Amino acid sequence: ECDAKWKNLLSTYRKNKDRMKSSGNQAVHWEFFQDMDEVLGTKASNNPSNNLLVSSLLTGDSEDDPPIQPASLSTSSAAPEKKCTDCLQVYVEQQGKKIKMWGEQKIVEEKKIEAINNLAKAISSLTDKE
Repeated sequence: ECDAKWKNLLSTYRKNKDRMKSSGNQAVHWEFFQDMDEVLGTKASNNPSNNLLVSSLLTGDSEDDPPIQPASLSTSSAAPEKKCTDCLQVYVEQQGKKIKMWGEQKIVEEKKIEAINNLAKAISSLTDKE
């Protein structure tokens, strides 16, 4: 859920960033644009140079996104950084809970399989006696 929200935010940011390039700063009226731009504004994947685009098309290589870094630590206030840190912490905690839940679910499913196998053996042994 958090992952989908992040992807949607990133997509909306990129669309607004493209619109801003074509029509100027005044055209963007998205409430989270400024916060997202502070965090992602200098990220290479959001502002690729033409040379980078052409070279990636020619070589066929794709690089993983570099870690997200604030645009500038000296000019940004601590509040957006804290928001970002809090959001990331919540995301990491949720992922940890999901991993734990999947582990527990796996154990339950393995017990179900074991019970079904035991039942099949019992039925098989009953049919063999007859």
